[in-house]
Amino acid sequence: MGSHSRGNSCTPLFSRRFSRNQSPRLNARQTQARVRFLIARRVERVKLAESAAPPEISGKATAYVLDPTGYVKVRDGENGFSCFVDRQTPLNLEPTCFDAEGSATTFPTRILVEECRAKGEPEDQINAEIESGYKSGKFLVPRKPGIVSPVAEDFLPDQNYCEPETEDKIVGRQFI
Repeated sequence: MGSHSRGNSCTPLFSRRFSRNQSPRLNARQTQARVRFLIARRVERVKLAESAAPPEISGKATAYVLDPTGYVKVRDGENGFSCFVDRQTPLNLEPTCFDAEGSATTFPTRILVEECRAKGEPEDQINAEIESGYKSGKFLVPRKPGIVSPVAEDFLPDQNYCEPETEDKIVGRQFI
């Protein structure tokens, strides 16, 4: 199971991820430099997040960007989707849009992960907090099939249809 993936009922097919044992460790200075870089171009980062879904979806989605304290909402949406640049590890960036179910169940874990990283918490501790959150009921696994629309470098946008309460299982796929 990849980092922070328990509540994500599917994994983008074309992502560059590290396993839990390969997760890079950044010192505080590197983390701050990384976050400053991410903040530098907010408009470009919103566009990158929106690239995860067709404009008809992403243009009406709630948009988030990463700042030094975690994800910040930069636009309210009207269709239940949430678009952001996901970081399964501190060193990767994955434009992602969750549907309403993923926005309500999986996205809160992503928010916590980035808040913890901003505080300099180690990845092991963050993983433990996420696991504890699922066990306590603070976080919920998706209750029904949902859609996550990722774009990875050098690949076309795709939509993954996922089953609830399964890990990393792709049910079907449809190219837009």
